[in-house]
Amino acid sequence: MTSNSLTTFLGTSLQKALVLLLVPVLVAGGMLWATWGAGDRLSNVQAAVVNLDEGAEIDGQPVPLGRQLTANLVDGRPDDQVSWEMVTEEEARDGLEAGRYAAMVIIPPDFSESALSFSGPAEDARQATMELTVSPLAGVADGLIARNLADEATVAFNQFLTEDFLDNIFIGFNDMGDQMGDSVDAARQLADGSEQLAGGVGELDEGAQQLAEGMGQLRAPGEQLTTGGSELADGADQLSQGLQQLADGTAGLPAQGQQLADGIQQLDSGMQQLAQGTRASADGAAQYNQGVTAYTGGVDQLSTGLEAYAGGAREFQQGLDLYFQQTNEAIPLEEIAAMLEGLDEFAVNGEQLAIGLNQLADRADIAADQLEQLSGQLDGLPQELEGAGDELRALIAQQQGIADGSGEVACPAAVREELGEAGCAGFEYGARANAQLVVDMLADADLAELDALLERVTELAAGVDEQLSTAITGLREIAAGARQFSGMLAGMGEIEIDPAEIAAGMEQLQAAQQQLLTGAEGLATGAEELSGGASELSAGSEPLRTGGTELANGLDQLADGADQAASGSSQLNAGGQVLATGMTTLSQGISQTATGGTELSTGLRTYTDGVGQYVEGVNQSVDGVDQFVVGIQELRSGADQIADGNRQFAEGLEEGIDAIPTYSDADRETLTKVVASPVNRDGDAGAQIGAGWASLLVALGLWLGAMVTARLGRSERDLLTSNLSNGALLWQSLRPGLLIGAVQALLVGTIAVFAIDVTPLQAMGVVLVSLLASVTYVTVNRALSSLLGGWGTAIAVAIAVVGVGAALTASAPGFFHGLAPMLPFDPALEALRAAMTSGSGLPVAILGSIGWMILGVAGSWLAIQRKRQLSPGDLSRVGI
Repeated sequence: MTSNSLTTFLGTSLQKALVLLLVPVLVAGGMLWATWGAGDRLSNVQAAVVNLDEGAEIDGQPVPLGRQLTANLVDGRPDDQVSWEMVTEEEARDGLEAGRYAAMVIIPPDFSESALSFSGPAEDARQATMELTVSPLAGVADGLIARNLADEATVAFNQFLTEDFLDNIFIGFNDMGDQMGDSVDAARQLADGSEQLAGGVGELDEGAQQLAEGMGQLRAPGEQLTTGGSELADGADQLSQGLQQLADGTAGLPAQGQQLADGIQQLDSGMQQLAQGTRASADGAAQYNQGVTAYTGGVDQLSTGLEAYAGGAREFQQGLDLYFQQTNEAIPLEEIAAMLEGLDEFAVNGEQLAIGLNQLADRADIAADQLEQLSGQLDGLPQELEGAGDELRALIAQQQGIADGSGEVACPAAVREELGEAGCAGFEYGARANAQLVVDMLADADLAELDALLERVTELAAGVDEQLSTAITGLREIAAGARQFSGMLAGMGEIEIDPAEIAAGMEQLQAAQQQLLTGAEGLATGAEELSGGASELSAGSEPLRTGGTELANGLDQLADGADQAASGSSQLNAGGQVLATGMTTLSQGISQTATGGTELSTGLRTYTDGVGQYVEGVNQSVDGVDQFVVGIQELRSGADQIADGNRQFAEGLEEGIDAIPTYSDADRETLTKVVASPVNRDGDAGAQIGAGWASLLVALGLWLGAMVTARLGRSERDLLTSNLSNGALLWQSLRPGLLIGAVQALLVGTIAVFAIDVTPLQAMGVVLVSLLASVTYVTVNRALSSLLGGWGTAIAVAIAVVGVGAALTASAPGFFHGLAPMLPFDPALEALRAAMTSGSGLPVAILGSIGWMILGVAGSWLAIQRKRQLSPGDLSRVGI
């Protein structure tokens, strides 16, 4: 076609040219216009939601989760969401079939019950489901948009429930940390008490061992004391006989002698009660545990008293010996008055002794009162230990009930008010996890050893209480005997003396003196040995002295009374010596003395039996103390083990509380959002125009425009009759299509630049690449049309279908994605995308487009060359 022919073509076919120009503009511009701002018009897409949920109840409170989900859909963001309408199921299905609704969501009746099933037993937990149906008559993207928004609403609702549940778990961790803090304080107190108990039992063990050694030393002089008592009783018998003979010869002294014998008998009875009380005190001290320190002070005072008693017994023996020596001499009658004065002095001394005995009785009562107080303090120890065990058991039982579900967990009012029943479910879950942790920590506590320790302490306390009762009884009897003997001595001043009757009994009295001296010697020896044993016991019990302050004070007072009694006995002995010098004046009281000697003999026999019982009791006490020591050692071992176990338990709880996290309100809010939704997207995913969609529409419009303009140019007859070269003919055949394609590229590229957000440099690149794509597409379509005719057009359509299909979605069949890169449509499309996004693949894509452009030019030249070499038949066909 010459320039004239082109002018003619342009002049006569202006409307056709405009149509050719508008083909790509209408395709690309129309599609861009249709999709421009589509994300802002999503409210035009209507969908139906049907709420059939019957709700659920937790602790009597209704929980309508279906209503909440419906509200999230209907009252969501009205500016950028699908328009959801809450209708009945029948209305929803009718609208779906008619195409009025793009999608339909049905919330089933058990939605709330299923969604909250996680708060019940684990085996009953299940997911809540809802039915989503897309209308077959809806727009291509409307159903997909409605489906995606329904999915987003479901995800958001799940996130709300998860955040609520996690927030309550974090609250449970905080409460669990507070409860564990209280448990740690209680465990520390229990450990401290156990260690103090172990320390006290250790001191008790040491004291018990020293007590056992002292009791062993006390056992040794018992037999000697028994033998001395027997000898003293024999001497008393002989003395009684001599006194009786003396009484027979002193008829004037029967009444006075009887009173003296009664006083001596009462004194012996009081001494016997003192011995019995001492034995009971020793037996009681062998069994009691925490009051053993008080016993050591008593042993010291007993040693002091026995030492004084032994001294008095020795002085008595010496005075008796002196007395008998003096009685062997004749006493002149003129000394009667002096002897009577000595008797008066003896009476005065007897009254002083009576005062000392009264003080002794008072001290014995005080000691008994102190022992009763000690017994009362001992009774409370088993109950205190039993209370500690009960507290530990109560803690284990409470936490076990919460952990296995049998115990109730009260939901705090603040949690229920702020977070509802879902929050209470999370709080209960955290509380039961905390209780299980406490039960696991207390699983190793040895409660059996604690029970055994309490039982042993109870038994020991009972034994000690029994022995204390015996000691108290003995002290009361000592007080009574001392007061009785004091009364007897107080009456000695009333004795009347008849000097005429004294001399007759002197010879009989001298006959019995030797036997009485022998008995007195045995009595003094036994008392000294008893005093030595008590001194050794006192020395061995020195380490136990620290805790016996109260009883030591009482026994000190008792020792003071005994000292006063010993002082009175010395005065009595002095009076006896004075009486011995004037014995010729005492014949009147000899008869009473003989009667008293008989009672003294009987009392000494009773005393000897009592000493035997005392020795037997000491032996039994030694055995009991040995058993007591063994029990205390076992108790000490058990107390040490309990103390170690309680300390380990407290340390384990301290380690456990460090491992429990605590969260502030801000931390809980952040963690619940992050844990419920670990991943979040950023950016706008709305249905707006992007580089991919714009580049595809530009490429498709230019390809369609090239298919139409490819048939412009010189006809086949002109090619055969023209005398121009093949190159000139090639240019003349391509020039109309290239010019129209260039205009098309400028128009379509400009529309695309305004449709997407690009920089000026990117806009220039888009226009230039559009020009290159148009040239490439025109040359390729011209070659296909020239070489293959109608088949070339079909191939051009197939190329467009493959390119568009591969560009629309990555989910297209692999055939499209495998074939598209090898076709001329794809390089120009990739170049347009790279120009719009400043991609790195632009140079390669441009080279690919240039390559196809060269191939298109070569194909068109080959078609011209082939057509100019026709046979005569071809010439006649074209009319030449």
